[in-house]
Amino acid sequence: MHGGGLTAVDRRFKRRRAHQTIRGLRDRWGDKLLTVLTVLLLVMMFVIAPLQAVFDGGFAYFAGGIALLMIASALILSGSWFVMLLMAAAFALNIGVVLNRFRGAQGDYDLHVLSVGWLVLSITLGVVVARAVFASGQVSYHRIVGAILLYILVALAFVALYLIVGLTAPDAFKDMVFDDARELTSQLIYFSCSTLTTLGYGDIVPVNPFARSLANLEAIVGQLYPAILIGRLVTLQLQGSG
Repeated sequence: MHGGGLTAVDRRFKRRRAHQTIRGLRDRWGDKLLTVLTVLLLVMMFVIAPLQAVFDGGFAYFAGGIALLMIASALILSGSWFVMLLMAAAFALNIGVVLNRFRGAQGDYDLHVLSVGWLVLSITLGVVVARAVFASGQVSYHRIVGAILLYILVALAFVALYLIVGLTAPDAFKDMVFDDARELTSQLIYFSCSTLTTLGYGDIVPVNPFARSLANLEAIVGQLYPAILIGRLVTLQLQGSG
């Protein structure tokens, strides 16, 4: 110890202990966390978002709590501090907006900040989940659920992309207004999921060229993903059985 600080050896020891702790948690809870993350994301997108659209309550704080749990789960799954930093930065962007509004302030660029935060979070978490789902080894129930989680994360990433396009070109979508209203998130989730599954009700229509390109891309991903997923999981199952 020098001047009350940690030596280089002490710091390396602490980092090694932290990595060992995370590795132990990953070995014990890794696959199960895929199911936990799936439940958390489903609750956030299909329970909290509609409630926020209908009721003027503090549901954004629930979403912030879920995002924090997602960051912790991603750290355990990946064991990467770089992933932790990316997701923590995304969380900081979101929580900064939430705390600002809690104080009664509302910035002109709140939605821009939120869109970037959720885009970074969904892409980073998607990469972590994809590596866990498609890694070599026996295909378990939790890994199949993780494949569903990856599908939902694709929809969430496109939610953020549609928001960015809509904020850049407010008339990019017919019958969807990009103002700071509490129902906007639910509308974006509805449109993204409808596009990903090629359901296409037609009540919200992209009219901007970039919005149409994104919708086309999401629809293509939504069609190709199940075929690629099934092929990969079957291959992994055969390898694990062999």
